Amino acid sequence: MALMSNTKYWRHIAALLVALTALPALARPVTHEAFAPPDALILFGANWCAPCRAELRKLPLLAGAAPGSVILAWSDGAPELAGAALPANVVIADSAQSRRLAQGAAGLSAGLPFAVLADENGAACAVWRGALDVARLAHLKTRCRQGAGLHQPVNA
Repeated sequence: MALMSNTKYWRHIAALLVALTALPALARPVTHEAFAPPDALILFGANWCAPCRAELRKLPLLAGAAPGSVILAWSDGAPELAGAALPANVVIADSAQSRRLAQGAAGLSAGLPFAVLADENGAACAVWRGALDVARLAHLKTRCRQGAGLHQPVNA
């Protein structure tokens, strides 16, 4: 009976079910169309994901090193930031924007967290599977400048 009244538990179950509905989209081939603002860093995550929440602690550093805006695309609503002030170039995507960005990045990763860096045209140019830090972001930016493409994620 106590399990039925645990709201947080049911929110996590609902978020997991939403994430599972995206699995068929992961089988789609990767396209290199514009899906994000130019030079944007998109951080995909969820509140139930411990590495995603840990990545948020590095947000000020990541925002300072990002070539443009940083978009937080969380699958289960806005990230829980505990009242922290966001850097000026950080944007929290709403549910519809997060879904659109996830659909645009379908096939790039099957787990959370992951990050996608967009080029000057808004097309994905580098991907990181796992929690991102400033050193890895520098590697992503180099990969984008070199036009290395998306054949494999950087850390594959």
